[in-house]
Amino acid sequence: MTLYKKRDVFYFSQHIPVDLRSKFSKTRFAFSLKTKCEKQANELKALHKDLFSKQFFNLRKNKKEELPVKRDKTLANAHDKITGERAKDYGDAYENHERVATMWSSILGINVSVKMVYLCLLALKISRLVNTPNHTDSWIDICGYGALGAEEKDDK
Repeated sequence: MTLYKKRDVFYFSQHIPVDLRSKFSKTRFAFSLKTKCEKQANELKALHKDLFSKQFFNLRKNKKEELPVKRDKTLANAHDKITGERAKDYGDAYENHERVATMWSSILGINVSVKMVYLCLLALKISRLVNTPNHTDSWIDICGYGALGAEEKDDK
């Protein structure tokens, strides 16, 4: 962190640590302290240094706590989604996806099976993961659609 002067006004500059740069859209913070007094600038520098240190510490602490979801938890979440609240909200998964298949068949002018609906929904989730590969909900949804697809008999 540095203190510098521009047009007789003091500025504060703080580089973002390399391990935290992915959290920000820049590599440093720089801003006016809105003072021409060196003593006041040094006091503000100490204050901002402390605030940045605490912020960086908290970001690192949270980074360590953001451990990947374990596979058993992911599978349990998928199970809960296809049998729990979502099932209560939308009804039986097969019946819901059968309705989707019927609508897609009408829209596309081809026969769409329930298994094809699951495959398309899996493709949708995979496509989204290309952009956001750490989006846990997409991985959970993929497990859920995979389980539902596995229940289906092979289409002719």
